[in-house]
Amino acid sequence: MMSANHHTTLVVPNDPSPAAQLRLRFAHLQHAVDLLGMLNSVMDSTVANRRNITHSTDPDVKLSDDALAMQKIEADLAKRFRGLTFSKNEALAFSHRLPDDILMHIFQIPFEEEWPNQVRWSITMSHVCGKWRRIAIRTAALWAMVCFAARPSLPPHVPVVGRTRYDVGRKRHQQQWSNAQMLTFLLRSRGAGLATELKIGPEPETSTSVVGRFVDQCASRTDNLTFTFTKTPAHPRTMEIIAPCMDVLACHLRRLKISFPTFTEYDMGGHMAPLFRTAMPCLEEVVFHNVPLSRHNGDYRMLANCKKLSIIAGGHAYFSPEVLIPLLKSGQQLRELRIDISTSWLMPPGPSTQDTFCPERVLMPHLTKYVVATAAWMERAFEYFAAPKLRWLEMDTERCEIPPYTFDAPVYEFLEVSKPPIETFIIRHVSTFVLHLLRQLPTIRHIAFLSAQAEYGAAYKDVLYGMTQSIFNLEGKPICPKLESWATDLELDEAHLYKLIDFTYARNMHGYRVDRVIFKDRFTWHMKLHRPASPMSSPSPLSDDSGSPQSSAGSPGSDGMHTEEGYEASYRLPPTPELWLDYLEPEPVRGDKLLAQEVGQLIMGSYMYDLQTDHWEHDPVVREEERFFDESMTRRDGFVAS
Repeated sequence: MMSANHHTTLVVPNDPSPAAQLRLRFAHLQHAVDLLGMLNSVMDSTVANRRNITHSTDPDVKLSDDALAMQKIEADLAKRFRGLTFSKNEALAFSHRLPDDILMHIFQIPFEEEWPNQVRWSITMSHVCGKWRRIAIRTAALWAMVCFAARPSLPPHVPVVGRTRYDVGRKRHQQQWSNAQMLTFLLRSRGAGLATELKIGPEPETSTSVVGRFVDQCASRTDNLTFTFTKTPAHPRTMEIIAPCMDVLACHLRRLKISFPTFTEYDMGGHMAPLFRTAMPCLEEVVFHNVPLSRHNGDYRMLANCKKLSIIAGGHAYFSPEVLIPLLKSGQQLRELRIDISTSWLMPPGPSTQDTFCPERVLMPHLTKYVVATAAWMERAFEYFAAPKLRWLEMDTERCEIPPYTFDAPVYEFLEVSKPPIETFIIRHVSTFVLHLLRQLPTIRHIAFLSAQAEYGAAYKDVLYGMTQSIFNLEGKPICPKLESWATDLELDEAHLYKLIDFTYARNMHGYRVDRVIFKDRFTWHMKLHRPASPMSSPSPLSDDSGSPQSSAGSPGSDGMHTEEGYEASYRLPPTPELWLDYLEPEPVRGDKLLAQEVGQLIMGSYMYDLQTDHWEHDPVVREEERFFDESMTRRDGFVAS
């Protein structure tokens, strides 16, 4: 029984009978219920007092309350961090269950695809966990890159550490650390072919030492070599310095890059000629960056078996036809040719050849890819060779300092002579001649318009409109009848969307469906259009009877196409005339859905539109025709033309 002061007394009977035991258990249960009631009352009073204390103005109470709130926040953050750690471990769990050979193959992807900062990937993957470190160390391709530099303050595989005038021995320490790391890379690379960079300075003695160390340690294993000259040399000892390398490398070198910081006018003394005359039967790729090429009697035996040639020159470059033609004659096995000249390069022939220089087209029987980015010499870029097997044509007219009508004739002549089956056409900075050029390329399957913003946007839309109207021309032959993909990095505005939907809709109706429309970046769609309730019939070719209903739709233009009034777009914004009320659906439709219904795939960045869910779904597949957004007109060789 509970007393007035909340003290209780339980009387325990001595009777062992079942009834007595039952009464005892009931008494214990009643006692527990009474205690629970007391605790609830005490808790209610405590909570009430807590509320009063919280609203108190005492600064000590406020500080205590803030500390308690911070403790709760810290506890919540710790809980969330544990959850994120658990989620990360769950996400990475599958990789720890992968077999070693599959992980080894994954580790090699950045190096097979030539990702930037490859050394960073090597070091990062070897510091994840013990298993990854063992696999990374066993993967020779991760460590098959070394650098020989003359300056001790430039370690080849780490960021440059600043020097101070107080630490005289720091140079020596950095050089020792750099050499140790380079030896580590050499040991871990085992027998794999090496990608080596030689940094040649202005001092011949120091450069000779660098070349000597390279020849002694890894020249016999190097199949990818980069000469980086820190100063433009017209020095007679240039070839004397690198000659020991070429004696060892000539038989097995596959890739060669030569880079100078600036472009000299020309190689007056022909100091690089011995290198160009060296036969390299295994050489497949060559990159000349600001390299002084011989102006007279160019002999490039090193290019006899070369498959890919890149010529890059920066400001105040000299590069005349006298240089280009010997290169083309020597590189008869070329599959890919890239020419990137930043500024005006065209100079008259030399005095000895001014009267006799009469170039003939050099036949390039195996050339399949031509990338040209020029300034003032576009009219000469197609004038000196023919490529009957060309399949990839890429032009950058951003820095072109001459109007298109001055270089379009050589391009048309090149196409007439070569008759190439071009399948991929990429144009950066659209100009007015593109539409006429596309008429000469009926084999085109992939088109990309890059950097079409600003003043180039109007020309791009004119091209798009002209290709749409070509479907209804008198001959019935649209421009690019085999077109499969259309790509652009132009932002999508109202006019762009109208013309693009008209273009795909018209081709789809006439049996020329576009399989893919690709945008470089993903952006939010806000435009909604009204879709026709029934498909709009397209105009048919005009008849001879001027009074026929067909002739009232529009008159043919000067190029045999209908004018803009002859083909009204099938999709428009919400209607204002009352006559449209029966023609249009009551609810507007998103523009991306309308466009996706007219093409096979609508791709935007790494997302693809799904018509079943009406949402953008992540699509990690990288298709071959999409790679030009990242690769085309970019200097993946690591050099930047100045």
